[in-house]
Amino acid sequence: MKYSFAFITLFVMAACSPANNGSATSTAMLTDREIVEALDAEMAEFTAGWAAGDPERLSDLYTEDAVRILHDVSEPIRGKDAIRAEWVARFASEEERSSEATINNVRLSYSVIGPDLVIVDGLYEVFDEDGNLGYRGFWSTVERIRDGVARIVFETAGEYKVE
Repeated sequence: MKYSFAFITLFVMAACSPANNGSATSTAMLTDREIVEALDAEMAEFTAGWAAGDPERLSDLYTEDAVRILHDVSEPIRGKDAIRAEWVARFASEEERSSEATINNVRLSYSVIGPDLVIVDGLYEVFDEDGNLGYRGFWSTVERIRDGVARIVFETAGEYKVE
């Protein structure tokens, strides 16, 4: 399953890349330090937004034209407004919030695919309000990093229940 997320991410990579209109743009590649700092800051913001149950804070981590493909949603979620609405719905239920109180993300790797694009993959674990592990899974993203800020262009995530 992990490899299918990476394949999907690579498949949509072309759609995430900016169109070349012939204008001169910088082709300076990001350094490892710039990448890690931007990804770490974004992951910390994601974890804090999740813990706060804050859909606005979480949706701000996506580009306007971002796409999310999730295991529990039948169709891709397209655009920042739709992503925000999905977060609102997810956090609307008090029962769901108590069963998904915190998330722990671990980045496994990243690969540079363009001057400002990086493919990232990792693992996550979700805990209830008592600290019990609820489920875990794999995630992968295409990130655009500009001016030291990472934003999600494309995301896939799948889970498996802990028995």
